[in-house]
Order: sequence, then C-alpha cells, then structure tokens
Amino acid sequence: MNFAKSIRRVIFVGNKIKQELEKIEIPKELHERSITGIKQAKSEQPKGKIKRPLAVAAILFGLAGATAGFAFPTAASNLPLIGNIFKFLDEESGFYDNYKEYSTELNMTEESNGVKVTVNDAIFDGESVSVTYSIESKQDLGEEPVIFQNLDIKGSDGMTGSSQLKKIGENKYVGIMTGSNFSKDDPESVKVDWGIDGISVLNEGHESEKEIKGNWDFAFKVNATDSLKQTIGKSVKQDGLKVNIDKISMTPISFVLYYSQEVPKKIRDKWHDVSVDLEVKDDRGNIYSGEGNGGSGRNSYDMNWSKTFEKLDPEATKLIVTPKVLFRNSENFGSAEYKKDGTVKEGKLPKKFKPGNKEFSLEDIVIELEK
Repeated sequence: MNFAKSIRRVIFVGNKIKQELEKIEIPKELHERSITGIKQAKSEQPKGKIKRPLAVAAILFGLAGATAGFAFPTAASNLPLIGNIFKFLDEESGFYDNYKEYSTELNMTEESNGVKVTVNDAIFDGESVSVTYSIESKQDLGEEPVIFQNLDIKGSDGMTGSSQLKKIGENKYVGIMTGSNFSKDDPESVKVDWGIDGISVLNEGHESEKEIKGNWDFAFKVNATDSLKQTIGKSVKQDGLKVNIDKISMTPISFVLYYSQEVPKKIRDKWHDVSVDLEVKDDRGNIYSGEGNGGSGRNSYDMNWSKTFEKLDPEATKLIVTPKVLFRNSENFGSAEYKKDGTVKEGKLPKKFKPGNKEFSLEDIVIELEK
C-alpha cells in the first residue's frame, strides 16, 4: 500500500518495544511485516530521498496480555478534525474505504503537557483493531511525530500492529493505530488499553530530536464485525518449501487470509530469514491491496501468518493467491527474543550466512469462495 509521503509508518511487536527501539538502528530493506528478530543495520539514503518505513519485529513466543482495570476518560467535546480519518489517510489504495461506516464512534480525549489526544473511531474485524486518533498541540511536533506505545488487546497471546500519523495543519495531526490479535479464540468483542507516555519529535534525518512526556490513557471495548469463515486447506510446495492457505474470514469491510510456511533444513542452513507474502486477485479482475498482521511460530522459519485485504467484490467467486517468497541474509543482523519474565535475549547472525537476497513466486492457489 502506498501512502502519502508525509505519513510515517511504524510497525511494532509486544508491549516493551519502545525501550528496545532506543537502542537499535533499522535496516532499510526490512520486509514490511512482522518477522523474527530486531534487525540492526544502518540505512544509507541519498540526500533528499524519503526514508523507508521504520519497522521493528520480534518473534512471538508465548507473549501474554496483562490484566488491567478500565478507566474511561471523558468524552471529547469537539468533533474530529476530519470526518473520515480512515479514508483521508488512505487516498490511493481504497483499503479503508468502508471502515468508517462500520466503526464505533468513541470521541475520547485526554490532555497532558499541552497536547490533546482524541481517540475518534475504532473497529474490530475479528483479527485486528483499527483506531483513528487526532492530536492538537500547543507546540510544534514536527512533520512526522511518532507514538511508540501500541494498543494492548486484553486476552491476546501476542500482538503486532502499526501506526500512521499525518500533519494536517499548524500543530494538528491525524493518525491510525492498529493492533493484531494472536489468539486461538474468535472473540465477539475485545477490550483495549492504549496508554501513551510520550510523543517523539523527529528531525529531518528521521532521528528522535526530543520527546514530549505526558499521560494519555484510553480504555474501550469494541464489538467484532459480522464475519463468514471458510476453511481452505490448500498448499503449494517448491524445493521443500511449503506454503499453506489455512482459512479465510470475510467481513463487510475486508477479508483476512490465514496462512503458514514450512521451511526445510537445506534452506534454513543457507538463509537466515525466510518470509512469505501473498498477492491476491479475483476472477473479476480485481487486484486486492492488503496489510500483513504479523505472525508467530515455534521457530523463525515455520511460521503462521495472517494478512488483511480490502473489501471483497460481492460478485467474485474465486480468489487467485500468489505466494511471494523472500530469502534474505543481511550483513548486519541481530535478534531480540522477548521472554515471559520480561527479559530480552539478544542474538547475532551466524557468520556462515553470506549477505544477499532472493525473491521468487510460487504457483497460484485458487480458492473457491463459499457465500
């Protein structure tokens, strides 16, 4: 998905990511999905070019959501700065076109240290929570301020998510924060905490110039949209690498594909990072834009993923899914594994891997849609 150049995108995992962000540098070639490890590499960009999206990822092994009480801030007295923030931030792809119609209006405001943050709307598609928010500040926060604190979905076994934030006027901003839920259940609703304790102001080099400390705490409940689930159970295999399309969930605003990858030892011995993305079209000629929700697995190679796509054409009867494979060895690579006790175990790339990438497509998987 191609967003306006003034939008900065952050991808995060877990609840303690901000502390780790302050210690690491992010590689420019990092795949825009949640994959094993926090990558550490210096990004060299030509002067005047827009930097690639900042991304952070960590493997999800037994991350558990903490239990907390809910305290609801006062409702916002002002209307959102823009009526449909979902659509405003996504002018090109149409991914969020129908989100506002099915969202829950919250209009909850917290003000701290001269900065007013309002949570405008929220929606839960059964996999991901998407929240629009707006910021009004008494001081300039720059062109691309960043909020590192992610949504906390209660009862989740682990989470990934993303943030987009765009300046719309003098000291005024709008954004979208998402959180993807890793859970064996299919909840009819979710309780969400979003505790913000700081907003980072970046310089022209996209480095943190200063941080505005504060206390903006939100808690709310969101019901899931209606959904139709279908088991797929189809796979494709090449040179021992196997990709499985497990199921699809269709809602009025989107559809989610759940898939997994199995990587044989001969590939693991050659490549430190193997990830699979999906490209999707239908039998009516539509090509669907999508956003990865991250994944989890027993190790960094055998992983379970999900990806959310825009609203399905009601006339479509088939989906044609093309798995896109990326093999990658980075010259500068590290990892950080978050343990249940809150500690972080760091690792380094074995020297046996030679730097380089390899990308290719697997055979199409055709899904006959049930309606």
